[in-house]
Amino acid sequence: MIERGFPNDLPVRPAHSLQLDWWITQRNLINIWLPEGVFSDAGSIEWFLLRDVTDLRWSSAKDGAWESRFAMKDRCEVVTRTTERKDGVDFTIRLTNRSVKTWPNANMPVCVQLATAPDFRDPGLQRTYHHAKDGWRKFAPTDAKPVYPGGCHFFGGMRLRACLESAIGVPTLVGCLSKRPPIPPKGGTPNGCKRLSKHTLSKGNDSGRAEIRASSKCGQWHLSHSFDNAVSVGGNCHESICCVHANPVVGELKPGETKESRGWLHVRKESVNARPLG
Repeated sequence: MIERGFPNDLPVRPAHSLQLDWWITQRNLINIWLPEGVFSDAGSIEWFLLRDVTDLRWSSAKDGAWESRFAMKDRCEVVTRTTERKDGVDFTIRLTNRSVKTWPNANMPVCVQLATAPDFRDPGLQRTYHHAKDGWRKFAPTDAKPVYPGGCHFFGGMRLRACLESAIGVPTLVGCLSKRPPIPPKGGTPNGCKRLSKHTLSKGNDSGRAEIRASSKCGQWHLSHSFDNAVSVGGNCHESICCVHANPVVGELKPGETKESRGWLHVRKESVNARPLG
């Protein structure tokens, strides 16, 4: 049998991607997991797209927007809406807590995958930027953290950090697919990573806002992504996914309570150093 790309994920599954088909200098297919998962707190997964069998339904609204929804009994309900605009798309995500517990810091990873978008895919981290107080700062190849063998996650402009113990159950961003990570002993974490139950404030933060950009290969265009309540940006630069993230964080969510987040993915014909959007 073929090994799974990631130990705990379903090897065959409908990924429920929203797909954008955009021509810039050539055809680009951008796949988006909207969302990829639902967390009640750092490291506490309520639902994960690649591990839970989910009846996720898509429909087209009268105004042309695409809507998706699913509900997991005694866990969560998610409703998304994607609206097309001249320079990209706008998103809304509504999250409802269907459990009996209050979620202290609810958040939803949204995975924007550029592996099949040749104008913007950047596995070498040569053209990907985050915003800092002094302007746009380019990621460097050395920013890719060796969370899994191969080291493919990168982070920038983070106001909050969490331990990346994803190899056995915490899909922070997306698991690196470079090769199957080792499964640590029960109760342990991979690569000596210390287990953290909560986010910890990072030192020396200089974030201006949680927006991430990828410049086109020709340098004349840039792709930009953010959510109104994102607190960090990052991604996975492995060639199989080349994703960027600006994950929405809705904070405390009581049983039965619903909160909404708004975001966008835009492409503009201007320098990557242009002023922040939103």
